Amino acid sequence: MPANDLNSRSVRELQRIATQADLPRRPAKKRTMSRAARLQLIDKLSRWGATGLAAIGGASIYIAIVAGQTHPARAAAWTLLILASIWACRTLRARFRAGEEIASRPFRWRAHYTSCLSVLGVAFGGGAVLLIPADATATTLHIIALLFLAASVAGVAHAAHRPSAVAIAGPTVLFAFVALARSGAEPLAMAGATALAVLGVGFIALTTAALYGDARRRHPRTSFLRSDVEAPSSSAGDPETTEISATTG
Repeated sequence: MPANDLNSRSVRELQRIATQADLPRRPAKKRTMSRAARLQLIDKLSRWGATGLAAIGGASIYIAIVAGQTHPARAAAWTLLILASIWACRTLRARFRAGEEIASRPFRWRAHYTSCLSVLGVAFGGGAVLLIPADATATTLHIIALLFLAASVAGVAHAAHRPSAVAIAGPTVLFAFVALARSGAEPLAMAGATALAVLGVGFIALTTAALYGDARRRHPRTSFLRSDVEAPSSSAGDPETTEISATTG
């Protein structure tokens, strides 16, 4: 079409020509959750996180008492590290739930909270290497089982955000197997620890999938064409200018 002909047309006519033109399609974007769905998951993360922190704290105190009989200095240092990490996580969560300034930036809060959880997860999982003796005993398996149980509960409590669940539960699984390998555990003990780890990780994954799916169903992703939304009411009878395109994902 000649340039002079385009210059003589109105804006509405140019928009109609642009919509009818055979232009290459943009590559489809990766379907992600809507902002409302992510905010719902952040709310659940802040509400359920207390349960996971309580599980880590309770297990840590019990493990410190049991392991403190043979390694009192190590148990005391490890307990102080755990309590300090829990305090940092709890403070962030309490400030967000109280509606302080950080509550106006939920995604930034989630990033800060996940970083604190990663510190807590490494400290908690490091107890397997720090407190378990070099030779495999009944106490070794007892501590390993308790570490797996507490990490699984904490991971499920933070399942509303997959990186947070990995940050709190992943290091425990890694350090536990390192401690078992160092102590020369029997194959039966390794098989039992593997079964516990698989059950815990599987339950966390299923909970995460269920929460993400529920958030997507409650708050589907929707987009509209700006030209259609801003079309004047006088063009309501024209299907080419008033059709609204909605996509859900």
